[in-house]
Amino acid sequence: MQKNLLIWDFDGVLADSEHLWVQNWTETLQELYGLKLSAALQKQYLEGKADKTKVELFAKDFPNIKLDDYFWDKIHQNEDRLIASELVLTADIEKILDDKIAAYRSEGYTKRMAEETAMEWVALPGTSEHQLGIS
Repeated sequence: MQKNLLIWDFDGVLADSEHLWVQNWTETLQELYGLKLSAALQKQYLEGKADKTKVELFAKDFPNIKLDDYFWDKIHQNEDRLIASELVLTADIEKILDDKIAAYRSEGYTKRMAEETAMEWVALPGTSEHQLGIS
């Protein structure tokens, strides 16, 4: 008898894919509307926020940008890339952290502040609250 298994991965349990969603939103906003979000603006408008909150923030602060069906279609076109990237290797996570630190440094953060801020968003393997079972 064949058994089927479905794993529901709340972001951060098996892999932390939030950076991919932020990247997806950032690329789509730039492609469709020419809006280039700095690392600081990504943190302010995208990181750690549900889609509903993102939409509300953009409607308030960027009233000329319409997150309409065309926007959502473009976001969903990238889902395959996101799903394929879900299982990130340790080396990839370390690169993601290095890239995040570099992005904050390019925004004018000191080295220490860039590292501390990046560590708020990138959990190294074995350090995530979900992986440790305390979340």
